[in-house]
Amino acid sequence: MEDKEEDEAPAPKDRAHKDESGSTELHSLAAQTGADLTTLLNMGFSPAERDGGNKTARDVAEEKGIKENVEAIGTDLTSLSDHCIKK
Repeated sequence: MEDKEEDEAPAPKDRAHKDESGSTELHSLAAQTGADLTTLLNMGFSPAERDGGNKTARDVAEEKGIKENVEAIGTDLTSLSDHCIKK
């Protein structure tokens, strides 16, 4: 029998947890090239969450010039807004 814990996605730290600058884990990864933002977004991290400077993770990625992160977060925001409009 397989261990079910191995099949489950790892639990996020605390999606609401922010560091001393108000950044979430999503903000931190948005500033890194090659980061897997999709996993955090799928785990429930909010792309709308703002840091202490009132910036979203997408804003952070744009400032750093990391196009793939901007697109990954932008795609998630588009699907989120489409979902909200349909309701």
